[in-house]
Amino acid sequence: MNLVERIADAWQVLLGKPSHGEALAAEEIASLKRTGANLTLELQEARTAVASLRGMVEEMEERAGATDPLEEIFAQVAGPLSQLRLQESLIAVGKQISGKSVMALASEVAGILEDAGLEPIGSVGEETVFDPALAEPLASGMALSSGAPVVVRFIGYRYEGEVIRKALVDSRGGWDELLEK
Repeated sequence: MNLVERIADAWQVLLGKPSHGEALAAEEIASLKRTGANLTLELQEARTAVASLRGMVEEMEERAGATDPLEEIFAQVAGPLSQLRLQESLIAVGKQISGKSVMALASEVAGILEDAGLEPIGSVGEETVFDPALAEPLASGMALSSGAPVVVRFIGYRYEGEVIRKALVDSRGGWDELLEK
């Protein structure tokens, strides 16, 4: 700073105004405050991102550590299915198998699947009213109107509220009539 600039600066100070150095320092302080505010915002955003990523990692670790629900169902069904396959192979070589033992195993498998969320729609021989969202006629030419009395011949199934197989129904007679056929 030359002599003239120093005298001008001293004159500014005498008039109560900031010196040139003080003005520069004030500008630098304001710039640093802006930079600090921006860095604070960036830090907050980074912390939020890190927290979100930690949550995602924890969720992924939980999924990785959790057993697959299908694996649990398969583990439960494996025993009865193995026995059913044994009975199938015995029948293939001409051995007599008790229908009761086959049905006991089939019922066990059905129970496992139903416990896992597979919901039956109706029961065989049940007399009910026709609901086209849950059932369809057993015979292709049969026309049924909604609310008409019907008999369930083959149960349907739904899973998590979605119908995956409609019940097959008939407009004729009850369970006793079916057994007479």
